[in-house]
Amino acid sequence: MSSDNFHVVRKHPKGGFTYVTGLASHDIDRNYGLKLDIPVKDSDTQYKTFDDALVAAMEDCSEHGVITHPECGDDDDLGISGWEGTD
Repeated sequence: MSSDNFHVVRKHPKGGFTYVTGLASHDIDRNYGLKLDIPVKDSDTQYKTFDDALVAAMEDCSEHGVITHPECGDDDDLGISGWEGTD
């Protein structure tokens, strides 16, 4: 995988969550922000919970890290208020 990548946790079209990979050199908008609307396919891995998708994305190496798409809701909606992540 490219060292230019980042992951976006998104809702899966069949329910649950998934993560998709973008390339910072390609998926960048006019304001130099990373694009979050990378398409999700029905064939993308489906995770039952947000946490499952987030952990999978974090375990998949990426140079620019993991971003949560706004469609996933805020921390309270996801039941992860106060979540600190892993080291």
